Amino acid sequence: MIRKSVILATLAVAFAMLPASALDQDQGSEADKCQGGKVSCTNPHAACSESEAVLETLKKIAKAYTDGNFEEFEKYLDDGVTTFDNHSKKLLVGREAVMVDLKKRWHDSHVGKNPVLSYTIDHPYARVDGDTAVVTFHATKVVGGRKTGTYESDCTDVFVRKNGSWKKLHYKSDWKKKHS
Repeated sequence: MIRKSVILATLAVAFAMLPASALDQDQGSEADKCQGGKVSCTNPHAACSESEAVLETLKKIAKAYTDGNFEEFEKYLDDGVTTFDNHSKKLLVGREAVMVDLKKRWHDSHVGKNPVLSYTIDHPYARVDGDTAVVTFHATKVVGGRKTGTYESDCTDVFVRKNGSWKKLHYKSDWKKKHS
């Protein structure tokens, strides 16, 4: 319960400190895009040089997921990682539970009936405070199959620095189908 309160307090402080323009500006160019498989990251905004390291970790996580490289993905998770999806109201706690769910979702998305055709992380903003970082971004995925369409989510990741490396501690999303 204390850990959950710390995460929620960190998120509240991070959002209060975000500049209004952080998610609106389009300061990147084609050179700022990172492409890897079906993943792209457009217009990243780092509040400081350490924030850049956090955004690089986010890109590596997205690439590992897209490639189905679960061993690499797991390297970037804290032992006490949690995930929460507003749509399903599902909270997962611990690396093992998160990895089981991740592998199922990956299988459903890549070889199942609703393959993810592309995934974009747009305008990620990272703010570091000591050994904690909060990243906010807008994500878009294009899905084929039975649920063909474009889905969007405003996402929040919380990272902690352990032994000089950034580890994902928490992830929150709220995926909704985009209506044209």
